[in-house]
Amino acid sequence: MDEELGTQRLLRSLTARIDDPVAYGAALAGSEKQLRRQFQRLVDGMHVGDELWEFNWREQIGLRWCYSLGWAVLRDGQLVTALTHSTS
Repeated sequence: MDEELGTQRLLRSLTARIDDPVAYGAALAGSEKQLRRQFQRLVDGMHVGDELWEFNWREQIGLRWCYSLGWAVLRDGQLVTALTHSTS
């Protein structure tokens, strides 16, 4: 997938802004340890003013539905980085 096209698809799939990453991360307590560490690294890399969002990308490719779930960091409306935790 072309990187710019992938970025635009991800931006269109943002579902919820996470205003309190610390509380959100604490809610991941039941998740696997590696996922919690990856999420914490994502949050630790954020700058003041960055926004953290959940994303839920779904698209039918041929006869198969594909999806990707995760979190994205935006800075000034632009995608900085993303972490996918579930995909098909």
